[in-house]
Amino acid sequence: MAININCEILHDRTVNFAMQQNHIPVVKRMRITNIGDTNGGDITKQNNIDKDSLELVDVIFSELLDKIYEQPLRSSSNLAKLKAIARSVSRESTYK
Repeated sequence: MAININCEILHDRTVNFAMQQNHIPVVKRMRITNIGDTNGGDITKQNNIDKDSLELVDVIFSELLDKIYEQPLRSSSNLAKLKAIARSVSRESTYK
C-alpha cells in the first residue's frame, strides 16, 4: 500500500535568542494530509490501514515532536550545565 502524504508546516521565519531560551515553539501549525485518498472518500475503509503504515506515522510524529520540543530543551539544559561548569572552573582558577 503506497502512502501519499503531504505535510505542511507553518513556522516563524526567524528565531531570536529569547525565543530559544524561553522554549517558544517556532512551529505554529502542522497539517498532515493524505493526498492519495485511496479510499475514494469512504471513511469506513479507514479500518483497512495496515499496522506497518500506522507504526510509520507514529515514528514520524515522535521524531517531529522530539525535534520541535525536546531537542531545544536538552540544548538549553546542556548549555546551562556548561555555563555552571565554566563558572566553577573560573572560580577555582582564581583561588589557586
